Amino acid sequence: MLSNVAGIDVPELVRSWPVFDSTAISCLDPLSSEKIDEFIIADWMYDAIAEQVISLAAEEKRKENDEDTIEIKLPGTKTAMSCSRCKLIEPMSPSKIYDICIAFFHARMWYDLVAESNVRTPNSCFVRIPPNVTAETNPDFMEELEKAVKSVGSRKVFARMDHASPKKNTPCETAADVIRNLNSTERTASEMRKVETSRTIMLREYVDDMSDHMEIRCFVHGSVARACSLDIYLPECPGGHHIISRNSSISDEALKLTLLSALAVMRSAFCSFLKDLVAATEYHDFVADVAFHRSEFGWLLGKYRQNSTARSKKVIDNSDVKAVREKLWLIEINTPVYMLATAGHYCLDNKAHQKILLGSVTSVLTYPCMIASVDGSQELIEMFS
Repeated sequence: MLSNVAGIDVPELVRSWPVFDSTAISCLDPLSSEKIDEFIIADWMYDAIAEQVISLAAEEKRKENDEDTIEIKLPGTKTAMSCSRCKLIEPMSPSKIYDICIAFFHARMWYDLVAESNVRTPNSCFVRIPPNVTAETNPDFMEELEKAVKSVGSRKVFARMDHASPKKNTPCETAADVIRNLNSTERTASEMRKVETSRTIMLREYVDDMSDHMEIRCFVHGSVARACSLDIYLPECPGGHHIISRNSSISDEALKLTLLSALAVMRSAFCSFLKDLVAATEYHDFVADVAFHRSEFGWLLGKYRQNSTARSKKVIDNSDVKAVREKLWLIEINTPVYMLATAGHYCLDNKAHQKILLGSVTSVLTYPCMIASVDGSQELIEMFS
């Protein structure tokens, strides 16, 4: 089963990339190097490439009339998508167009939109490294970076590139700390070495108790919150250890019903949170990593605790949904699952999971669908209805 792999590695998912050949018959192959001079793209993603590659004459024509507006249905879906025909300034390969679309989901593209919409996320700022500048050896840049560190508003910052994070969650207090941290991990160090191009550093307010949070991967497709994937470690949730014994497993009915009730509250809260993200960013498809403190989940477990005679989930209290919603905060937004984001506990070669993540919305399912592992168990809790 293909879990925790990127959608670009799964042919069935790549077909959901809303960029088509000029005949509108099939999706472009994002790995192709054969240059083209025209293609069709979903309107919501149009701005990702408009300024960089589209002929100004073609853009003016598009604004004047609707001749280039096309309705296209993706494979396995029933709803048509509004798309536009794009004529390129000069021929370009689909792989290059794909790279430009990926950049549409870099943090510098969504952070201000999210912050201005009052969606909770750590205070952040961006620092651009100009081309042909080696950051640590350029005094002017290091001075600018030092000022940026102090401008975030907290004594410590978490430093990352605008599209990649270092493996370690290391606090930084100075510009030197930032450079040292970014160079400590190959995924960010490799970007720092690309001196021939501009690079962007993102400085985020440091969250001291980040390790005390659950990280939930959430999937949005067609502007609908489709699914969430999370790991639950009950002993780490204050109050959680009171509902289990050492020998408990999720096959224990009372424990399972308690977890299902708590997850039902979270499902409704995620739905509201992700709806706000769609409104803020106008992304139709994306993957978001969302944080929720384990102590809050422990509170949920205590409130919805079931006894051994229980036969069904408790009815959720809408005030609890609101309370959870107010405690959620955004870690980051990633590309859609059919591009580079991984799928957590969803298996990308599982036809049922593919339909949940990318198929037509159906009344048979309750969205977002939830899959959770408990205490590292291979047995998963699934909430699809």
